[in-house]
Amino acid sequence: MHEPLLSPGMRHREEIHSGEVDETERIKHPLTSEDIEHVLEGLCHDSRPRSLIHGIFLYGLGGSIREKVTLLSLLSGIGAMVTFLTAYIAQPMGEAKCDSDVPYNIDPGIVVDGLAREWGLVCADSWKLELIGTLFFAGGFIGVALAGWMSDVYGRRTASLSLLGITCISMGASAMAPTWETYAALRFVMGISANGMYLTSFTLLMEWVPAGWHTCTGTGAYVLLFAFGEIWLAAMAYALRQHNWQALVSAVTVLLCAMLALLYLLMPES
Repeated sequence: MHEPLLSPGMRHREEIHSGEVDETERIKHPLTSEDIEHVLEGLCHDSRPRSLIHGIFLYGLGGSIREKVTLLSLLSGIGAMVTFLTAYIAQPMGEAKCDSDVPYNIDPGIVVDGLAREWGLVCADSWKLELIGTLFFAGGFIGVALAGWMSDVYGRRTASLSLLGITCISMGASAMAPTWETYAALRFVMGISANGMYLTSFTLLMEWVPAGWHTCTGTGAYVLLFAFGEIWLAAMAYALRQHNWQALVSAVTVLLCAMLALLYLLMPES
């Protein structure tokens, strides 16, 4: 049977526990980041990826760590869908002449009935579509600060699940928004929760993998799935192109809630 994988600092703690070393020596050997790194590397087949391709596809990571990285990378893809959703449903005005007597012409775009047609956000009111997008990213300034505080107080798992739950609720509510003001307010809330969720999940990812894997998992698998999330959103928008904008929002809401349930069952604390 193989001996437990222990760094010098952790081995000393085992000696304290077994009585080989006096417990008063405990304070002299605190658990360090090197101890944690030593264990993480032991859970992987390789302490660092053999190539960029190996790193992107997580080849060489231990099974449990690979599952965690995959799970959070999928969350990155869902976050991309939340971020760019309005771009597919805004339905801005087409070749219209607002200063003439010719009725405005709304570009059909991806969906048959988008936000512009729903609430008449054209001509003098077209700025409201831009405001909706701006409010989402303005919420991100609050979201990153809130996520940091929640992670310190409640832990990253609780913070990630809570922010994902708020995103799921606000996304579902936005599909039933009666006015553009309500929709804009809900997008602001989504900006807070979704950007905060993205931050905490990325930090969790970095904690779960050895230092040698940070570049490939952070800028490889995680960011790669973010890009695929944009592609999935475009495919969903095309598949639902004959429906109104609420159908696409509802479809993204279902994915958000499914991811929330999956993370609740499988994601450990940091």
